[in-house]
Amino acid sequence: MPIFLFGVLERSGTNFLSDLICLHPDCRPAHPLDEDFLLFRAELLAEYARGTVAKWHPEWGLSDRGADDLLAALGRGLLDHLQATAGPAVAGRRIVAKTPSVKNLSLFPRLFPGARAVVLMRDGRSVVESGVRSFGFTYEEQTHKWAWAARVIAETVGTERGPGRFDAASPFLLVRYEDLVTDCASELRRILAFTGLDADAYDFDAVEALPVRGSSTFRGARKDVNWRPVERSAAFSPLKRWRDWPADLHDRFNYLGGAELAAFGYDPVDTRYRAWHELRNRWRDLRWRLWPERRDSPRRS
Repeated sequence: MPIFLFGVLERSGTNFLSDLICLHPDCRPAHPLDEDFLLFRAELLAEYARGTVAKWHPEWGLSDRGADDLLAALGRGLLDHLQATAGPAVAGRRIVAKTPSVKNLSLFPRLFPGARAVVLMRDGRSVVESGVRSFGFTYEEQTHKWAWAARVIAETVGTERGPGRFDAASPFLLVRYEDLVTDCASELRRILAFTGLDADAYDFDAVEALPVRGSSTFRGARKDVNWRPVERSAAFSPLKRWRDWPADLHDRFNYLGGAELAAFGYDPVDTRYRAWHELRNRWRDLRWRLWPERRDSPRRS
């Protein structure tokens, strides 16, 4: 069974987490399918399974579990395709499959019964800022997307985290990117235990030499964002990319995703809320809904 990784959004650190896990001798990347998005339109498969089973005669006795069984069969077909795309197994090594999205995360246990997924959370402000720097996304759009994705994770996985914290019966493990950076060994041991990988076989010393891939700022000799390995140095500082945000950006982020930010253990920046902030945010909400061509960032408004 592959090991699945799901990031809260693009720029959440799924490349970093995948590279860490693939240091284990029993794992390998899903290359060339670097981001599989197998869940992204899975609602269509669930609808297909429900609609198909609904046409089956009740006397056949398949109506109770029929839809879930059919959906799981479709999932096995997807796993076969994933294995075929990644090439033949090498000495039983497990594929590490990643997707920077949590859309349809609730369908994961039904589509892939028995599979396990590590869900990666990252401070929404860092995700937003990195998306703006890397791909030209707007602050407004990314903040909406992060807040929605954070709610999906909270509802599907929960917000519990920390050393030794995982439910052996759950298909999900929540990991924060910041904890991976600041306490990598502890988080890795938790991930290895959850996914059934032997921690004694893992080369923890190799973590320090792991290169950087896909950083929004640490790009080596190239000016554009790229996924070529870049040797890590003291200049690489992935935490708090948002440290230069003005109060206006913090105010908008707190309005849209402040509750979710706090739920996952991050500290919102106090913008000294005033009544007129509510009016300004309501105007931005209206503009977001009615004039999508003007979905610019608070910084630019």
